[in-house]
Amino acid sequence: MNFDNAKTATRLTLPDATDEQIQAAFDAIDQDALHAAEAPLWTHEIWDRTSPINGIPAVDVLDQRNDIPATGDVVIVKRDGGIVLFQPHDAEQPGFAPIVDGAAVGAQMAAQSVTESVDSQIIGLVADAIG
Repeated sequence: MNFDNAKTATRLTLPDATDEQIQAAFDAIDQDALHAAEAPLWTHEIWDRTSPINGIPAVDVLDQRNDIPATGDVVIVKRDGGIVLFQPHDAEQPGFAPIVDGAAVGAQMAAQSVTESVDSQIIGLVADAIG
C-alpha cells in the first residue's frame, strides 16, 4: 500500500490526523512481514463440480445457481481453509463466459485477496497507532 492510499483511508475514520502522524505510523509498519504472514493463508483450487460447497451438495449448488457455465473451470479461493470466493465464470467477460485457465485466474484472485487483506491490516495499524 502506498502512503497516499493509507492517508485517504485513515482520514475516513480519523479526519483530524495530521500527515505527519499518518506518515510516522505508516513508516513503522513492516509491509513485507505482513504480506509474508498473510500469503500462505490464501489458496485456490478448481472445483471438481462434485464436492460440496460449505456443506451444500454439489448437485444442489449446480441446480440453484444459474451463473455456472456447463464447461470451464470454477475457481474457489480459500483463506485458512475456508471458502472466501467462489468464481464460476470469467469475471472479465460479459455474461457467464466459462473460465478457460482456472489456475491462472485462481492465482490472480488469491494474490489480490492477499493484497486487500494486508491493506486492511495496514489501515487498522495506522489508525491504532494514531488512536
